[in-house]
Amino acid sequence: MSGYCPDQERPVPHWLRNRPVFYCIRDCVSRARAPCFTCEAGLVPCGEDICFKMGNGHSEQNSRFPNLPSLHSLHIAILGLDCAGKTTVLYRLQFNEFVNTVPTKGFNAEKVKVSLGGSRTVTFHFWDVGGQEKLRPLWKSYTRCTDGIVFVVDSVDAERMEEAKTELHKITKLSENQGVPVLVVANKQDLRNSLSLGEIEKMLALRELGASPWHLQPTCAIIGEGLLEGLDRLHDMIVKRRKMLRQQKRKR
Repeated sequence: MSGYCPDQERPVPHWLRNRPVFYCIRDCVSRARAPCFTCEAGLVPCGEDICFKMGNGHSEQNSRFPNLPSLHSLHIAILGLDCAGKTTVLYRLQFNEFVNTVPTKGFNAEKVKVSLGGSRTVTFHFWDVGGQEKLRPLWKSYTRCTDGIVFVVDSVDAERMEEAKTELHKITKLSENQGVPVLVVANKQDLRNSLSLGEIEKMLALRELGASPWHLQPTCAIIGEGLLEGLDRLHDMIVKRRKMLRQQKRKR
């Protein structure tokens, strides 16, 4: 997402119309960034009272219920500590090649069509959010209506695993994120001194995530190894959760 349009009266893109996504106009204006609802530039998810909601946030047409317009279009938040490789993961998926990146100061938003197993093509709307400590309080604004969370960890950085664990458990234990599927991407598994999956699972205390289903996927974001397999598992977890919510709704 790049470039900003001066016209705020653009039509809302079709993939936002039925989602309770929040946009902070004050933030956009303060940075001379008028949001464009055609190219999706300058959009800032926000939950403040001054913001307005696009879509019917009180209807059942949102990611908390199974009757979304389509399972072939999913909202995914990419989170993790700084320097874990989140943006590298995003642009490897989008361009199928390595893109040299710089630390994300805000967020990157991209729409990516991915071919999964069983001849399925799914459109993922990824929100890659900066992982610096001062930006982490903003994560909850990007997960409020998400279908799934991709949490990226640096498999080599054992010293920061405890910090990663704290942030992962903090975001998944928010009431609005209860039960949201989590794909933990163990990045940099190609390096000789990387931690094993067993070590990462234990250090992140993944079995203590409670209601959130999770999958730990070994990857190398630079060459893309393991990323599609991980998204396939995430998609399966989302489908399973939708079915469960549908069954629960029928019993009411």
